[in-house]
Amino acid sequence: MIEQAAKGTHDRVKEIVERINIKDGFKVLDAPCGSGVMAAYLNNKGFSVSAIDIIPPDRDTLDKKIDILQHDLNKPLPFEDETFDLCISVEGIEHLVRPTDFFNEYVRVLKRGGHMILTTPNTEALHSRFRYFNLGFPKYFEPKNEIERDAGHIHPIDRIFIERIRRKSGVKIEKITSNKLHGKKFPWPLLKNILTRRLPEMYRNEHLLYGDILVYHFIKE
Repeated sequence: MIEQAAKGTHDRVKEIVERINIKDGFKVLDAPCGSGVMAAYLNNKGFSVSAIDIIPPDRDTLDKKIDILQHDLNKPLPFEDETFDLCISVEGIEHLVRPTDFFNEYVRVLKRGGHMILTTPNTEALHSRFRYFNLGFPKYFEPKNEIERDAGHIHPIDRIFIERIRRKSGVKIEKITSNKLHGKKFPWPLLKNILTRRLPEMYRNEHLLYGDILVYHFIKE
């Protein structure tokens, strides 16, 4: 199986998972699950795993204990409220036509006190802003040709979206990290104070400024 995510993203997600207090019968949702790499890792840790994708992996490539479902994530999730202890979504939300509905659905099926890990391209990183200014599009949203105007990414998920939707849905941000830092050199140190001076401290960390793929860790209140 091949990781269908930017290099280092799965490593950061796993680091967060390793820090979570795990209990017997821990139930995890992985959507979209892609080739099933993350689902296999979670299953090997002993979790009860449900893996969802619009084109799910072949069942023969994964352990039979993993519950694999075919589902369009633009539609409501086929689970009861507060089903899962942990919900993981690796580079999926930016592909969806209805990202707000997806975020709310993820929170709905998450237990109170449960954890949600979501990753998405950091279109507000300083290097991505410069790319937008110079080329007309942020990183990972390059047009392929005159007809197909994106690379499968529909919605840039910025901090305004995250802050507003997480407040309304009842989750708090526990941590923001990234797969790697990029462009942390002149003139960015000069620009960062200008571009972030009015932001809350939580949104002034180096991962938001220089991170390539952002990794958000939420907890449902």
